Amino acid sequence: MSKSLSILCFGNSLTAGYYNWGLGYHPYAWKLEERLKAAFSTHTIRIDVDGLPGDLVNSPPGRFLPRLEQKCKPPSVRHSLPASVLHR
Repeated sequence: MSKSLSILCFGNSLTAGYYNWGLGYHPYAWKLEERLKAAFSTHTIRIDVDGLPGDLVNSPPGRFLPRLEQKCKPPSVRHSLPASVLHR
């Protein structure tokens, strides 16, 4: 089983990939993924890009924090523990 690496590229229009005042589009994550796959050929590399043009970190009503919280939710975990163990 190969090792895996997951990266979230999160931010605004620059993360989304827009440049040249919005006339060009090329997320840096594409090159990042290419370089990481070359450097770590035995790993499974997964890159998720979530760039939202115009979003701000420090200025409400920016959607930065709610978006980040949504992306970083822990996965649901299934278990087979009996209720008597869980509710002590």
